[in-house]
This record gives sequence, C-alpha cells and structure tokens, in this order.
Amino acid sequence: MVSERLTYVTPLGMAFVDAATGRRVSDGLAVTVDGTPTRANRVGVFIVPHIAGLAAAERGAGDDSYWASLPVEARVRVEVDDSLGRFLPFGFDADVPARGLV
Repeated sequence: MVSERLTYVTPLGMAFVDAATGRRVSDGLAVTVDGTPTRANRVGVFIVPHIAGLAAAERGAGDDSYWASLPVEARVRVEVDDSLGRFLPFGFDADVPARGLV
C-alpha cells in the first residue's frame, strides 16, 4: 500500500526575547512582514505561513536536502512595534525561507 505524505514549510517563524529576562515576548507586539500584519501563536512564535512568490518553497519536505537546494528565496522587511511601550520600535530584513526561528 502506498500512502502519500504532504509536507509544508512555513517560510518564516520569529520569536522575540527580552534580553533582561530571557523570556519570549509576544503580548503587545505589532509585527508586520512586508506591511502585512501577523500574530503570535499560543507559544509566542510569530508565524508567516504565506509570502508572495514563495509558493514553490512552501511545498517542500523541510529536510536537509530541501535546505541544501532551495527552489526560491527572497528577502522581506520585518517591522516590530510594542504597543505597551516596553521596547523601542525596530525593523530588519530577513532572508526567507528561514530554517528554524529568526
């Protein structure tokens, strides 16, 4: 019997850590990727499941051979603002897909 296995690679997952406490911070953070808002999941990781132009990269096994020869890559702009006023706003460019958390 042959069974099919569908896999999906999320191009970008981000976790923000408070340097003073070493804990993940997600409450109050407004995070956008190329201007599109994203939200944190229940463990405080901001996941960006679809990024324009990366459909081919999202359909992969996520194994070592996948990461060794990515079908397509891009760079996105991430902007972060803290509505609770604890941290200064900042932004950075991220290469996607990214293996592991950024």
